[in-house]
Order: sequence, then structure tokens, then C-alpha cells
Amino acid sequence: MNIIVILAAAAVVAVLFILMRNKVTKGSSCCGEHESPVERIRADDPDPAHYPYHYRLFVEGMVCANCAKRVENAFLGTGEMLANVDLGRKEVDLLSKRELDRRGAAGIVDRAGYTLTEFESLNRREI
Repeated sequence: MNIIVILAAAAVVAVLFILMRNKVTKGSSCCGEHESPVERIRADDPDPAHYPYHYRLFVEGMVCANCAKRVENAFLGTGEMLANVDLGRKEVDLLSKRELDRRGAAGIVDRAGYTLTEFESLNRREI
């Protein structure tokens, strides 16, 4: 009887080990089990001084780091914007080389799979 308990316990430990190893190596997030972490793309021009327009956006639907990176990547992928997401506040600090309106920002956010709830144009920066 003791051998059966020991074998069952060893099997449970082995299964848990395999599951945890997969979680660590393949990643895991709220967006999908075993989903690889999203890689943040690099901005074409990382110098904030080259971006005269400044915006603050609030985005619903972001719940993990992968979500935040997807939103940042949506803006970075335009080649004309720098974005930084504060996941806790659901806020995007956005710098742009061109003027942007709420509709344009909402389109970018929507294509990434999220919802723009607030759009604020901050002071235009002089470059």
C-alpha cells in the first residue's frame, strides 16, 4: 500500500514540474495559456525631442504586460510615434511626429484589440 502512495505522489510531483517548466519557458499570461511573451518593437527614432505632439490616452482591456506591449507596438509600428504604457493606470503616454486626433488614435488602439476610452492632447512641444 505504501508503494502505491509513493508512486502516486511522485506522479503528481512530475506532472506539476512539467506544467511549471512549460509555464516558465513558454510564458503565460492572462491573454492565453502558454503564449510566448510579446517582444517590444524598437522605435525608428527613439529621441523624444523629435516628437512635437504629446498625448495622454486611456485604454480599456489591457490586463497584463503582453497587453501593454501590444498597445505600445501598435503605436511604435507606425514609425512616427513613441508610446509608453502605464498598465496600472491603463494610460498611454504618446509622443508623435504628426498631429493625431481621437479617431486616429482609436483606430490604432482598436486594431491592437483594445478600446480607447479617453484622449487628451497635451501641450505641443517645440523642437
